[in-house]
Amino acid sequence: LAAATPDGHDRTVALDWQCMGLGPAGEVGNLLLTALMILPSVRNLEKRAEAEAKYGQSIEELLSRWAGALYALLNLADQAHELANGL
Repeated sequence: LAAATPDGHDRTVALDWQCMGLGPAGEVGNLLLTALMILPSVRNLEKRAEAEAKYGQSIEELLSRWAGALYALLNLADQAHELANGL
């Protein structure tokens, strides 16, 4: 999809329809959790080995990346809340 930004530049985004479902618009956190499928792998050794082989990283590295993405989403949510309060 493409759109013009307020300053007149083009902005292009891609959509991954694989994880689409019913839910509120902008529910990126659920898409992130669905896409990673990391948490169920933490305690189950077989699933843990599968996740590590699939992503080529240790479960600790995967969790660290997941946590970083989650913090980024929370920061975006804070920004959206602040902007909404300014309306």
